[in-house]
Amino acid sequence: ITRLLSLGLGSLSSPEKGQTRRLKQLAVLLSIRDTLQTLTKGPIEAYAQDPTFTHADEALLQSLGVRIARTSSGSSLGEAAQLLDAGTVVYSPFLTLEAYEELLVKAKSPVQYLVGDDFNALVEKWPKRSAERAQVERVTKAALGRYRRKAVSGAGFWEESDGSFPMAVYAVPGSAKERVRAK
Repeated sequence: ITRLLSLGLGSLSSPEKGQTRRLKQLAVLLSIRDTLQTLTKGPIEAYAQDPTFTHADEALLQSLGVRIARTSSGSSLGEAAQLLDAGTVVYSPFLTLEAYEELLVKAKSPVQYLVGDDFNALVEKWPKRSAERAQVERVTKAALGRYRRKAVSGAGFWEESDGSFPMAVYAVPGSAKERVRAK
């Protein structure tokens, strides 16, 4: 593992509802980076991409050692597509279904590790026979069968007011994540 890519972090400087959640998501991003550096005993390149980033967001992230990748749309991977390889961990705290489809189904380099929406919960979010539910089911069927899934849970970090959505860690069996765990 050499790279961490955050997709869908959201604007950190926007005073609207959800700012506390986005700051916690930033804390998770930095914790993942620091933990990966400890486990791999090497540097981890950290990137973040979100079409809502402001100049202030970008300056803050860069001051924390996080590089900026660009996209003009939340439904496109933009520059992030060029950063994906077998050594990339993707952290997607809030990603559109279209971007998940690009990331997991259409990407040229298959994602080995994903910390993102729990698709088991995501499918239940949408009404039966809705286009969104059908899209989640397509992504699940086309891509997620090759991953090992572990739900992320625990009390005390997320609050109801954060409006966070259940997350899971997905890893391809035999990936470096699993080899690191064995050490």
